[in-house]
Amino acid sequence: MTYLYVLFLTGAGTKNKIIQAGMVGLPIISTSLGVEGLNEEIRESIYIANNESEFVNKLKEIQNIDTYELEKRIKQQQELIKKYNSMEIIDIKLKALLWGK
Repeated sequence: MTYLYVLFLTGAGTKNKIIQAGMVGLPIISTSLGVEGLNEEIRESIYIANNESEFVNKLKEIQNIDTYELEKRIKQQQELIKKYNSMEIIDIKLKALLWGK
């Protein structure tokens, strides 16, 4: 299985990468900073690790999790990302900001 690891101690710009990876069904391990600003439900579907030992532990957890359970979590993650970040939702939010609709 392929994974996306996001390890940033400072800075931003990782949200799009996380959203894109989640949409294609990758289990994601990120720091708390990496998921900052994402919807709470989406954050809950991402594995959080803030230091090297936590990353190693999350990797082991993912590798040892039942395939069915991992696929279920990934499916939930994809649905949440689509719910809050699909092009249709972005279009609606943008129109509301621009035109108050």
